[in-house]
Amino acid sequence: MKKTKPPWQWMYNSLQWRVLRLDQLKKHPLCQKCLKAGIVRSAKVVHHVEPHKGDWLKFNKSPLESLCKECHDQHTASVERSGKPVKPRIGLDGWPI
Repeated sequence: MKKTKPPWQWMYNSLQWRVLRLDQLKKHPLCQKCLKAGIVRSAKVVHHVEPHKGDWLKFNKSPLESLCKECHDQHTASVERSGKPVKPRIGLDGWPI
């Protein structure tokens, strides 16, 4: 089955997003979810904490977090596509993060 792109995909090609993305990765170059688990991994993806659903203002002004591709893909697949909550990751101390 072919995956269709959302109508707001163009926003990710905007100059404003590219600047925001680079700024976020410069300020927070490590995956924030992995760090909570005691793992040091480079972030490659900038994730909107609040889903913007194509709202240009939210897209540019909502909180962002730096994630590795694995953490972002896990979140996206679990929450945004299926509506199911993300299975909690367990930190080094044995508690969910």
